[in-house]
Amino acid sequence: MYPQMTKIHPLTLIHRNRLLPVPGDINVRPGQQVTPTDIVAQASMPSRHYLVDVGRVLGAQTAEAAEKLIIRKAGEVLEKNDIIAETGGMFSHVIRTPGPGRIVSILKGRVLIEAESEQIDLKAGLAGHVSKVIADRGVTIETYGALVQGVWGNGRIGCG
Repeated sequence: MYPQMTKIHPLTLIHRNRLLPVPGDINVRPGQQVTPTDIVAQASMPSRHYLVDVGRVLGAQTAEAAEKLIIRKAGEVLEKNDIIAETGGMFSHVIRTPGPGRIVSILKGRVLIEAESEQIDLKAGLAGHVSKVIADRGVTIETYGALVQGVWGNGRIGCG
């Protein structure tokens, strides 16, 4: 099968943007030499969330009443079985975290917990130098070489 688009340049200046799908940390600086396997940026991508409806579980009549029962704040890091909300009183009912995580948001009596995240390592993909840093997202790498480009992909990166 032939690709629908093919470009061949025997010797040219190649600029390639290497970008993260979410904001992250840049590990290189402008002018730095990189190899194809160097990790130029890293990010943590959320992969699992829990949504806890405090109002429904504890029987609150309104969203405002449910929010008053929540004893945690957005951004807090939680361990398994930490208390998120409680009714108080002699026969107090509590809601505990299903596992370790971080509270992302609290809205209308619902607590969103980020339970797991996946580390993304962005490799340079080619040898060259970093010509530009794109804040929190990635870099532009420049190099001279032959460019053979076609339309095909497998979701991976390779070089040769």
